[in-house]
Amino acid sequence: MKTSSFSMLLVLIVVLIIGNCAPAFSQGSEKLFQKGLVKEEGEGALQEAIDIYNQVVEDESAERSLRAKALLHVGYCYEKLGQEKAKNTYEKLITDFADQEEIVAIGRKKLLYLESGNNAASSDELIIRQVWAPAEDVYAVSPDGRYLTYIDWDAIYLGVKDLKTGKTWSVTKGGTWKSPSQFPDASIWSPDSKQIAYYWFIGDTTELRITNLDGSEMRVVYKGKDDDTPWPVAWTSDGKNILALQTIVEESSPNGITGQVVMVAVDDGSIHVLNTLKGVESACCGDVSPDMQYVVYSKRQTKDSENNDVYLTATDGSYEGWVVTDPADEKNALWMPDGSGIIFVSDRMGTKDLWSLQIDAGKPVGEPERLKSNIGAKTKLIGITEKESLFYISSYARTDVFITKLDFVSGGILSEAKKISNLKSDRNGKPIWSPDGRYMAYVVLPSYRSNNMGWKYEFII
Repeated sequence: MKTSSFSMLLVLIVVLIIGNCAPAFSQGSEKLFQKGLVKEEGEGALQEAIDIYNQVVEDESAERSLRAKALLHVGYCYEKLGQEKAKNTYEKLITDFADQEEIVAIGRKKLLYLESGNNAASSDELIIRQVWAPAEDVYAVSPDGRYLTYIDWDAIYLGVKDLKTGKTWSVTKGGTWKSPSQFPDASIWSPDSKQIAYYWFIGDTTELRITNLDGSEMRVVYKGKDDDTPWPVAWTSDGKNILALQTIVEESSPNGITGQVVMVAVDDGSIHVLNTLKGVESACCGDVSPDMQYVVYSKRQTKDSENNDVYLTATDGSYEGWVVTDPADEKNALWMPDGSGIIFVSDRMGTKDLWSLQIDAGKPVGEPERLKSNIGAKTKLIGITEKESLFYISSYARTDVFITKLDFVSGGILSEAKKISNLKSDRNGKPIWSPDGRYMAYVVLPSYRSNNMGWKYEFII
């Protein structure tokens, strides 16, 4: 599988890991750098992040490696903003911090990429570009790479964003939280990028609908009760069927449910069952090979497990088996446009990484190859376009512990909240006071697992 022409486009936030270039930093500059990361990656406030990073760059008392890394992130921010200053920044990095070889090497690659006219095929590097931030709740990218579907949960509609013009519009009507509530959910694109299939809730009724790109000519393909309407995950390349996951309540089945991998006919809504998963509810992701001979999907390892393996089923029913299995969580598999293999997400190395696996005649070839490490703890792949650009969404959120004084009579706040949790972790919580009120303990949860044996908690006092 060739990766030289494979680029990744991020809908929300990109977290870039610099690698083995983090010696001891001066504490003040390190805190500033962490603050810049929060602005850049957590809030999408790129200009504010630039201003903060520049403070680190100009601090001659800070370690040169930290200053170089800060300047590199200035370049990232300008690049996300689409500004020419990105080139100047990378040039300055190469000139002023030549001794920081690893960081400069990244800056040099970035500069070559920009000077080549954004020709991702000129390098084996996976080029990452942010396309929308902060974004709405995005679900899918159109095959031509021009449109995204998303849900506006305040206005309660399924919308489309045109990445070429920046315009957005609604393709659904009638959304409400009043009983009986009505709202959209999962959506997928037709292979010609002209239609959208989506899930719609109406009280205790659910529907699989199809509409045109502009919201016209909506029709109901399947109408069911509760959750038994097929959940759309991919459209076949001939446009005739939709791959979907269906959950059926079945008392005779272990756990009381039966998961099914099905094909739904677009013209009449008829269902063809590809595989039945007794007692296991199938995951919410899957894809159809370009030649329509195979489908891949995720299935929980056991009925009580949160981890998944990637399975492959022949559409003619002749074969079903796993292609990616590991004690870790493996899911979100997508076929490469040429059908040579799949891309998937796995945390087998302790962080959520992007992997590829070649497949021939429905069978895995060789071992999975890691393409990109640590793409974010809250990341979902939303499609690969005809030009082999992978789109994914990544959300970033912090939880911190604060102390403030309260008036328990009026409920008013009497002092400014003071953050006491560690900047190095973005997951802090469960605070409790000591009996004498002198100390507070809270929990820190890292954004990675320890050797696939679970989460390592730290207790801070």
